[in-house]
Amino acid sequence: MKKVLILSLITLTLWGCNQQEKRENIELKKQLSELNEQSAEKDSTINSFFRMLNDIESNITLIMQKEQVIAKNAALGGEMESNTRERIQNDINTINELMTKNRKAVAYLNTKLKGANFKISEFEERLLKAHNMLDVRNAEVDALKGQLTELDFSVESLNATLDTLTIENEMLEQELTLRKEALDMAWFALGTRKELIENGIIEKSGGFIGLGRSFRLKADFNEEYFTSISIAQTNLIPLIAKTAELITAHPSSSYQFVQNESGIIESIEITDPTLFWGASKYLVIQLKQ
Repeated sequence: MKKVLILSLITLTLWGCNQQEKRENIELKKQLSELNEQSAEKDSTINSFFRMLNDIESNITLIMQKEQVIAKNAALGGEMESNTRERIQNDINTINELMTKNRKAVAYLNTKLKGANFKISEFEERLLKAHNMLDVRNAEVDALKGQLTELDFSVESLNATLDTLTIENEMLEQELTLRKEALDMAWFALGTRKELIENGIIEKSGGFIGLGRSFRLKADFNEEYFTSISIAQTNLIPLIAKTAELITAHPSSSYQFVQNESGIIESIEITDPTLFWGASKYLVIQLKQ
C-alpha cells in the first residue's frame, strides 16, 4: 500500500508538472509568435527605408549628370540651336521633378524614422548626407537657372514641375510596391541539431528531469543565418537528408517532404503557401544527414 501511495504521489507530481509545462509552452508560443511578427515588421521596414534611400541617391546622381550636360550646352550662348534649347528645357523639367520627389521622400523617411522604435546609425548618416546633397544641388540648379534666364529662357518654364497630386500618387505607388515586396518575403534556416544550436537558432524546451525535452526557435535567434525567399516564387526548398523535422510551427496539411527512391528527403514542397506562412514567416528545419 505504501508503494502504491508513493507511486500515486509521483504520478500526480509528474501530471502537475506536465500541465504546468503545457501552460508555459502555450504562453511561450504566443510570445514567440509576437516576436516573429515584430521581427518581420522590423525587417520589412528597414528594407523599405534603404530601398527609398537608394532611389534618392540614384536621383541625385542623375541630377548631377543632367546639370553637367546643361552647363556644357549653355556655354554655347548665342550659337545654341533650337533643338539644344529644347533638350535643356526637358532636362530642367526632369531635374525639377527629381528634386521634388527627393525632398518628399526625405521628409517621408525622416517622419517614419522618428516614429520607429529602433535606430539605424548607417541609415541616419546616409539620409543626412542625402539631405545635405540636395541642398547643394538646389543651390547649383538655381545658379544654372540664372544663367539660362540670361539666354532668354523664361522663369516660368525653368520652374515648371509635375502636378503635386501626380507626384504624391507616385510616392504612394512606390510605398505600396515596397509593402507588397515585404509581405512576399520569408526566411528559412536548415541544419543539423548541432549546427542550429551552435549558430544561435534553436534551444532546448520543456521536459521534466531530462524527459520529453524538445527544441524550439530562440527568441533572440541569429537572423544572419537565415536565407530570404519570395513566398510567391518558392514552392520547393532543397534539403537532401535522411530525416527532416520542422522546428517552427507550420500546418502539416500545407507541406510535404519529397523523397527519392532511396528514401532520402530531397526537398520540402510547400503546397499551400498562404496557410504554411500564415503562422510564421520564419522556417527552421532540423536535418539528419
